[in-house]
Amino acid sequence: DEALIARAARAGAVVQRGRAVRAADPAARSIRFDDGGQLAGDALFLATGKHELRGLARDLTARREPPCVGFRATLPGSADLTGVIEMHLFDGGYAGLLLQEDGTANLCLSVARDRLSDGAPALMQAIMAEAPHLARRMAGNMPPSFEAIAGVPYGWRAAASVPGLFRIGDQGAVIASLAGDGIAIALHSGTSAAQAYLRGGAQAAMGWQDQWRRRSRRPLAIAEALRHGAAGPWGRGLLMRLLGLMPGLGVQAALLTRISAPRTGGRKSAARSAHRPG
Repeated sequence: DEALIARAARAGAVVQRGRAVRAADPAARSIRFDDGGQLAGDALFLATGKHELRGLARDLTARREPPCVGFRATLPGSADLTGVIEMHLFDGGYAGLLLQEDGTANLCLSVARDRLSDGAPALMQAIMAEAPHLARRMAGNMPPSFEAIAGVPYGWRAAASVPGLFRIGDQGAVIASLAGDGIAIALHSGTSAAQAYLRGGAQAAMGWQDQWRRRSRRPLAIAEALRHGAAGPWGRGLLMRLLGLMPGLGVQAALLTRISAPRTGGRKSAARSAHRPG
């Protein structure tokens, strides 16, 4: 993050820290800060991740499935996690575990909302009972604290836009975390949105958003099928047996959840995103 911010500043971007954007007005293409200040421009690039912004909240009225809840905690690291990303499956969700630069382990969970009726500590106790290897990783200890985000609408895609509004990253398409492609989608959508703006200005937002929705349809649908399959005991068992018999299926599944570059110059095949899985 710091490397990207520093490069943007060297390229001429004005970077402001310590100010949070509280609301936006898409018609005026303006934002309001927590200190009461305002800023307007020719276009807005909405990149608030899974968090909603007043005035530009995602339309979730047509969703049949309640949004999931995300948790993040830090655990003691282990040398045998070096170069490894572990995924632990349980009913109604999954957890990812990997080493961070400081030697600690990052634990991220996606959980169906109906499993939270008794609170986070009770949920973690239940998950450790269902995922014994994760319990061993945690040495039976409860993380001291959790960061949580409610209302993660996996599978959601922005249906349309207005002139001057580019929804990028999770604000344009929310792929299941198990696909491991969220960061690549953020970078890829941000780059292509910026290129669209440089080519066509603020009016390019609607065409770009429609193109992004179409390009993300199949990868998100495949990721959703994998997420729902992993969330139940029957589907989870089938997936594990198939991967045990044919490990290469994991690679193919990862490739199928990548958003490909658009077709150009009459080429017969679309080029794949250069971002590596995970």
